[in-house]
Amino acid sequence: MFNFHVMYPPLEEGHFDYDYYVERHIPLVLGLMGSRCHSVTLDKGVSGMRSGSAPAFVAHAIVTCATMEDLTEGLFPHLPTISADIPKFTNIKPLIWISERVGSKTGV
Repeated sequence: MFNFHVMYPPLEEGHFDYDYYVERHIPLVLGLMGSRCHSVTLDKGVSGMRSGSAPAFVAHAIVTCATMEDLTEGLFPHLPTISADIPKFTNIKPLIWISERVGSKTGV
C-alpha cells in the first residue's frame, strides 16, 4: 500500500473544520480518484507525548492506494481541484509526505 500523507501543523491563528473535511472533502477526493483509491482517513491531533502538550499536527489525512501507479495516476491529475477545496476547511498550509507501507501487525 502507498500513502499520501497531508499533515496540518498547529498555527496560532489556524483553524480546521473537521466536519467539512469528513463530510465534503473526503467524498470529493474519493469521487475524483474512483477505484484507484483504497481509503481516505482523517486523524485529529489531541496531544503531544506529554499529557497536556500540544499535538505536532492538528490534523493528519491519509490517502491510501494499492499501488504507486494508482496514487500518481489517480490523485496527482486532480491536485488542482483538491487543493482549491482546502481554503473551505482550513487556513493552514499542509505538509506532504508519500510513504510505502512495509509492514503491519495487530495485537491480540
